[in-house]
This record gives sequence, structure tokens and C-alpha cells, in this order.
Amino acid sequence: MSEFYIAFVDDEVDLTEAYQELFQPKYKIKTFSCAEDYLAFVRLNNHNPFDMTVTDFKMGSMNGIEMINKTIELNCSCPFILLSGHVDEELLRKSVSARAIITLVEKPPDIKLLDSLIEKTLKQNLKTA
Repeated sequence: MSEFYIAFVDDEVDLTEAYQELFQPKYKIKTFSCAEDYLAFVRLNNHNPFDMTVTDFKMGSMNGIEMINKTIELNCSCPFILLSGHVDEELLRKSVSARAIITLVEKPPDIKLLDSLIEKTLKQNLKTA
């Protein structure tokens, strides 16, 4: 297992459990079923506990873009992968206007593609850190 610490945020608990099962052998994983729990964890853990966050766009009371922007306000500078079941121009515009590195991936993601994107983004982030 690598030292990289990745958060998965999705209100579909079965998906976060699947992501944990798939990626835990390779990375340290923490899952959250809502944006509020994720933000509380970030606040309590030095504001920058993760090397990357993978989040769903459409969740309960706060969407993924809103969560990302609130995370940035907490001075958390990790890259994000945003998963969405419906990618359209509006979502693309919102993801581009967010103040973070965001890779947009259609849901359900191809696991090999998601793994490749995680690995590539983590390596790129290491070079720029």
C-alpha cells in the first residue's frame, strides 16, 4: 500500500464501500457518505489531510462543486476528481470555474480509467508540490 491518502465522498454508501474495497490495497482510503462529514473531518485534521478527493457531484444538501469550494476555503489544496452521472455543459462550466484542480469523470466510472486518473493526478501533484 502506498502512502497516498484518498477520500471518497458519495451519498451512495454501496459505492464508497466498493471504492474502498477496490482501492484500499493500493492507497489509504477514507470514505464519507455526505459532504458535511467530509468537511468536518478536513477541519479536524489540519485542513489538508488528503492527497486527493474523489467525490460525486449530486449529493444530498450540498453538491460536489460546493463541497470542493468549501474545502478550498479551509486551505485544503488536494486535487479532486468529480464523478457525475450526467455530464453537460453547465457542469463542465461549474467544474472549470471552481478554484481547484478538477478532473470530471462520468459515472459509473470505468475502474481502470479511474485508477489511471488517480495515479496520474497524484504523480502530477507530487511534481508541483
